[in-house]
Amino acid sequence: MFNANNKDEQVEFFDDLAGRAKKPKKRRFACLGKIALSLSYESLMILCIGLIMLLIVCYSLGVERGRQLARLKSEGVITAQEQEKPKTTTPKPKKRVRVEVARAKAEVKTSPYIQVATFRTDKYANIEIRRLKGKGYQPFLLTKGNFREVCVGGYSNKDEAREALKQLRKLYADCILRHR
Repeated sequence: MFNANNKDEQVEFFDDLAGRAKKPKKRRFACLGKIALSLSYESLMILCIGLIMLLIVCYSLGVERGRQLARLKSEGVITAQEQEKPKTTTPKPKKRVRVEVARAKAEVKTSPYIQVATFRTDKYANIEIRRLKGKGYQPFLLTKGNFREVCVGGYSNKDEAREALKQLRKLYADCILRHR
């Protein structure tokens, strides 16, 4: 019978191993002269496996980041110069954006417009505005609290805006028609 408190009873099944039971060998590693680190082979293997798994995860995250940048670059959202800029610099708001916002507010009060995307920073909103201008739309930027809404306007009535909305839904699935 097995008794967890008395280990000798278990050895009766393995007579040839009764005298061989030893503690795992520890390997000593010298670190910085007087300081010594000792690990068993099992602990060393677990540490190596954990390190390899960590490196694989970091590599996978880097590959995914590279894919995102390549996709954005192929869509024309970012250029090679913008990709190489360090992240520590914050873009300064340009005067053009302020003028466009003032003009957009005047247009929005009288005509329907389509909200295409929303961003927290001016940098990405301006990138999207440039992209829409390249496709022939008349984009503008609205600021609401901490968010920047990229909108497309210049429509004389709702029917014209609905037709444009059908076209924009091919690029932006969640764009919506707004009217004030």
